[in-house]
Amino acid sequence: MIQNHYGDTDILLRILNNLKNEKPLFPPDKEYLDIILQKYFPNEKF
Repeated sequence: MIQNHYGDTDILLRILNNLKNEKPLFPPDKEYLDIILQKYFPNEKF
């Protein structure tokens, strides 16, 4: 995962706001969500 100066909370809030406003997700955002879901829910299949 690419390291940046934003924390998970900031990025997730931006992604949620985009979803709320029905903006399309960028491919890096989708990949980021997959990584976060695997990190916090390692036994789940999404």
